[in-house]
Amino acid sequence: MAISRAFAIEFVDLLSPGERAEFDSAFLHLWKDAPPLNGLWYEASKDLLNPDAVRYIDNLLAQSG
Repeated sequence: MAISRAFAIEFVDLLSPGERAEFDSAFLHLWKDAPPLNGLWYEASKDLLNPDAVRYIDNLLAQSG
């Protein structure tokens, strides 16, 4: 599920403000409740992922505290 959301990030600007808030909330829920290995995978795979998606995810995670 998180991977499919990562691919959808390139279209996030097409979402209404409410849809974007819902998208961000669902994405954060997936990452915050994910097993610790998911975070390790993400950190180790950043160089292989879409740079725009990585920036979006990093910003989203930083804003959530």
